[in-house]
Amino acid sequence: MSETKPPDKPLFFEDPNIEPKLPGEFSVLYLLRRDIQACLDNETPWPAAMMIMAGIDLLAKFHAGEDSVGNIGKRFHSYVSDHFKPLDDDSELIYQLRNSLFQSFGLRSTDKKGHVFKFSVTAVPGTTLFQKRDGRHVIDAYALNKAFEESIRNFRETLTETIPLERFLAMAPEYAFIYIA
Repeated sequence: MSETKPPDKPLFFEDPNIEPKLPGEFSVLYLLRRDIQACLDNETPWPAAMMIMAGIDLLAKFHAGEDSVGNIGKRFHSYVSDHFKPLDDDSELIYQLRNSLFQSFGLRSTDKKGHVFKFSVTAVPGTTLFQKRDGRHVIDAYALNKAFEESIRNFRETLTETIPLERFLAMAPEYAFIYIA
């Protein structure tokens, strides 16, 4: 087994406004953040929301230090609870949004108790994260991205030389960087 070098945390959390120099190895988080911004710039909120959910899933793996399939919800909720501040009850709505985007692609999700969640995704700068309208939870992609970016800063600030860093490093060889030709 080859020895893997610990990832450079600043590189993993690299500013998405920095232009990439190809070819090279890039942080998966950096690439996701660049693509999210491109979607928002082009007023395409649905793929932006999908990429934000993918980013939360990615960071939840680093936060938990594991990637088992059976713990997706637990990891997701733990990351959101620890790094999206303050969200109160919105944690479950964000998780159900994730499920609706990744599992049904129809902006509809049903939780384990049978509760149905219906969503709409919009992009209106200055709007709140969630609004309830016509029986749907309307999610603003700009507000969601702002909350996601704040969670990234919170997560980065909590990484220390203790257990959270060990968890981060445990996931790094598989999920931190990819090479683009």
